[in-house]
Amino acid sequence: MAEQRRIITLFLVMILVAVGVGGATMWTLYRVEVRDETAHLRNIAYSQARFIERAIDFVLHDAGGVNKDQALDLIRSCYHGMPDDGHLGEFVIALRHLDKIKFIVHHYSRGIHAGKMIPFSSGQAEPMRRALLGESGVIEFTDCDGQSSLAAYEPIHRLNLGLVVKVELSSLKQPFLHATPYLTLVAGLLVLAGTFLFWKITRPLLRGLENKELRYRTLFENTADGVFVVKAGQILETNGQGCLLLDRHEDDVVGQAVSSFAPEFQPDGRSSLSAARHYAETAMREGTQYFSWQYLRGVHLREADVVLQALRLNGDEVVLATMRDVTDFREVERSLRERERHYRAIFELGSNGFLLYRRNGQLVDANPAACRMYGYELEELLSLTLSERIHVDDCANYLDSVAQTINSDEGCHMELRGLHRDGGLIHFDVYLESFSWRGEILCLTTAVDVTERKKADRSAQCEEIRMEALLTLQQMLEFPEKQVCHYILGQALRICDSHGGFLAVTGGGCTELTIKASNLKEGADWFERQIGLPDCRQPQLYNYRLQEWLDGSLNYDRYLQVPLLEDGHIVAVIGLLDKEEPYSDFDIRQMVLLLQGTWQRLQRNRSILAMRQATEEAEAANRAKSEFLAVVSHEIRTPMTVTIAALQQVLESSLDDEQRQYLTMANDASDSLLSLINDILDFSKIEAEKLVLEESPFNLRECIENVVAILGVNARQKGLRLELASNASLPDLLLGDQHRVRQILVNLVSNAIKFTEQGQVSVKVDAEQQDDHHLVHVAVCDTGIGIDDSLRERVFESFSQADSSTTRKYGGTGLGLAICKGLVEQMGGVIGVESCQDDTQGSCFYFSLPMRVADDALVPPMDRVAPRLPVENCMGRSVLLVEDDDATATLMKVRLQELQLCVDRVSDGLAAIERCLNQSYDLVLMDYHMPQMDGLTATEQIRDAGVTVPIVGLTAFSDGRQWEKFQQVGLNACLTKPVKIEQLRQVIAEFLNPQDDGELP
Repeated sequence: MAEQRRIITLFLVMILVAVGVGGATMWTLYRVEVRDETAHLRNIAYSQARFIERAIDFVLHDAGGVNKDQALDLIRSCYHGMPDDGHLGEFVIALRHLDKIKFIVHHYSRGIHAGKMIPFSSGQAEPMRRALLGESGVIEFTDCDGQSSLAAYEPIHRLNLGLVVKVELSSLKQPFLHATPYLTLVAGLLVLAGTFLFWKITRPLLRGLENKELRYRTLFENTADGVFVVKAGQILETNGQGCLLLDRHEDDVVGQAVSSFAPEFQPDGRSSLSAARHYAETAMREGTQYFSWQYLRGVHLREADVVLQALRLNGDEVVLATMRDVTDFREVERSLRERERHYRAIFELGSNGFLLYRRNGQLVDANPAACRMYGYELEELLSLTLSERIHVDDCANYLDSVAQTINSDEGCHMELRGLHRDGGLIHFDVYLESFSWRGEILCLTTAVDVTERKKADRSAQCEEIRMEALLTLQQMLEFPEKQVCHYILGQALRICDSHGGFLAVTGGGCTELTIKASNLKEGADWFERQIGLPDCRQPQLYNYRLQEWLDGSLNYDRYLQVPLLEDGHIVAVIGLLDKEEPYSDFDIRQMVLLLQGTWQRLQRNRSILAMRQATEEAEAANRAKSEFLAVVSHEIRTPMTVTIAALQQVLESSLDDEQRQYLTMANDASDSLLSLINDILDFSKIEAEKLVLEESPFNLRECIENVVAILGVNARQKGLRLELASNASLPDLLLGDQHRVRQILVNLVSNAIKFTEQGQVSVKVDAEQQDDHHLVHVAVCDTGIGIDDSLRERVFESFSQADSSTTRKYGGTGLGLAICKGLVEQMGGVIGVESCQDDTQGSCFYFSLPMRVADDALVPPMDRVAPRLPVENCMGRSVLLVEDDDATATLMKVRLQELQLCVDRVSDGLAAIERCLNQSYDLVLMDYHMPQMDGLTATEQIRDAGVTVPIVGLTAFSDGRQWEKFQQVGLNACLTKPVKIEQLRQVIAEFLNPQDDGELP
């Protein structure tokens, strides 16, 4: 506050100085003007007086007899009409007349006034009175108008006149009045400059004062301690924290006695009032005082630490009390003491081991539990080195963990192996954390003995490894026995934690023990000789090297050998070496169980492999049989093709009735034989898994209608009705093997007609949509002899019929239904038979096939119904016949020549390529199977050479099922041997008709 008063006083002084300087400046300027005007007036008065005297002297000298009145008139005339330009100012020439002063000339306001008279002794006449008395000078006086004026007076001695020149002082002040705003501006600038200087000088001081006040106020209000200003036992002021401590509003605290916020008595027995007075007096006397104090927060008793400090505030001696609540701290302190006692009890009585280590691994202290774990007394344990307490392989890692824990103050966990007094291993789970003890940072190690748990875990792990090994053996049928033994040995080494070993077994063509797996660097031959000795029929366990048993040249420690006996003979032996820990009975039990399981699996694997080998040999023999049948059927079919073609050729010639009858019988028998051969060929392909199905678009409805139309002739010949019922939901085009579906239908419908004497045969077709395909259901029902329920499963077996008498009566090989079953299953469908649902006798064969819907644009050309064209238009066209069989070539050539075609024949694919490249043909008939080069390869090379002649394939075992393959190499169509004359005519008409020249179908 004193500093502020000094600053304000300085500011006022600066303002007063500025005002004084301005006033003094104006007064000085005014006095200078008065001085200058005084000198000016004296000069005027003097010069005018002297002028009048010279003028009077001149007149008196020249005129001679001029009296005084004339002289006065002369003087008046001199000034009459003189302009008032401010040069002369106001002046008066007067004389004394009795006690009056009479104005001779009064020059004022552009005029000369005379005759005015004023009293000689009046104040207004003071300058003139002095001039008439012969004095000269300058005087300030009050004129006749009451204005303060400055006058210069001079005597005119010749006529006893006086001259006064005056000017009003107000006229001298006028310039200064005009200059007042400027002077005010100057004064204002001075004030502003002073204010600015004042601001520049005082601002840091004021800011410092404000900051100090704010800092002290902030410290006072925001300190974590309650602050009280106390005088004579009463609280004069407190901060916000003090109000919070007392849980009272400031108005309820200020003015109250200190003892009103304390219990009646303090813990030392003194009353709060007397204790407060005592502490205050001590603080006033010694300067400061520290003590503990109990106070009330509301109704709750709290503890606080109080510091009293004596000081002078506003001239009064007061005590500044700083109070900090320590109730929670005291509770924590008491809790810590209690926890210390608790932890001490845990340390001394706990079951876990507690050990204190320094950074260098020195043991400082340990609890009784740790001593019991190691088997030492405390003094003995402390005297041991680290390597005598901990396994040598764990020492370095443990020391690093101790140092890291002390340095980083972060705990860690590790597993540790300790050394018991008796030499055994102790497995610990160890938890490390930094610990301050007697001013030193140590590492507190909490050790939990998990030796028994490790044993249990090890037992479970060994059991898991053993079971895993035995399960893996079941999947190692294809592995060599030696590789299997190596795998088992590896698992045994894992189970017993050994570094070396071997496994010897018998069997597999050898009755003696033979080491099948080993990782020994030396001594394998020696061990192989030893394991067959009579004293090796019992487990051998050596945890120390025994020279009397082991070869002296071998350097192995800790050896375990476990045999397996069967019927009194050793069938397997496993030997393990170099385990870090001693072998035990547990290891023996694990090896016995592993050998037992291994031997059983080996014996079972050997049996399975022998059985599999026998099965593969039987299957190979069956496949060889099927392949033989296929080859034989193909070889039989070739001459049958020639026979049928020859019979058909003869039947078209002129014959009598008897000849035609015999030849017709031979032709029918040939057809039956060819059908039988086809069945055998298909069955052989199915059994040999060489039947290839195609997937091409076809119209299932038309396919079934064609089968029904063809076989309807046979049904009508027997007086039967053949009916077809198809659902409208059946798609028009499906993807599948049309020829195999037709073959299945022909077999089922033909059987139904063959075994039905009267009544009817019905074919039912339906389809249901499933996801992205349709499931086609076909059922062929008849009113024939039926099938006994016990014989239904046999009807689909090869070379089998429901009753042997059926074969004698109706004939047949029993392959038809077996072929149907194989075809349906290979297409992904099912086939079966059941009795008719009504009371009529008969059976119902059904099958279901999954098929996808096809687009009409995907229908191959060979399956389209070609228009009937006249073959007569093709006469004279050239045809190249490629056929290796002479008989077949002769018959085909005869038929082509009967159609008036020009025929050239070659016998292999190479010759066909040469002919096509060198000559021009209208059509090529290409056999599929030929020596040197087959028909497909020849066709592909012809197309690669750029020849576009139509090529029609001839095959003995393809009925359009390989059309995609044929189409890829460039075949335009395909005919199946034996080629019917109508099929040949149709192909020739399709490819050689003049209407289609230049455009291949």
